[in-house]
Amino acid sequence: MNMMLMLAELPPQCMDVSCTKATPASICSGCKRVAYCDAQCQTRDWNGQLPHKKFCKTIRALADAAGFPAYTIPKYLPELDANARRRVEDAVSLAAVNSFNKKMMEDDRIRKVINDTRAGLSRMRLLQKQRQEVYLEKIVLE
Repeated sequence: MNMMLMLAELPPQCMDVSCTKATPASICSGCKRVAYCDAQCQTRDWNGQLPHKKFCKTIRALADAAGFPAYTIPKYLPELDANARRRVEDAVSLAAVNSFNKKMMEDDRIRKVINDTRAGLSRMRLLQKQRQEVYLEKIVLE
């Protein structure tokens, strides 16, 4: 058997990365490229960090335009053990966090807010120190 499968021939896997259920997934009727094992997983993913709800129509349009087929009945059912799945999820999550942090620091607006906040804290500490000195002088003079 040829181990190289078209992506469309892979069995539908639940797209909610927090899902650990081994139940068969149903394909999204909108894009026909994403699947969920139940309504809870779909709701979590549709409202998650990258909400499928916002991208469903775009996924279908792009996939159709590129000739990427919708899911078909798989000829071979590869199994992914829980440890392998968790390692992939962890790597994807870490990569996403690192990418997000890098982009945040590259954004001039974010950098300006961080610098302004640091400057504001420095000014606040200086004012607090000056007020303490004035207060201590008043106590000494009395």
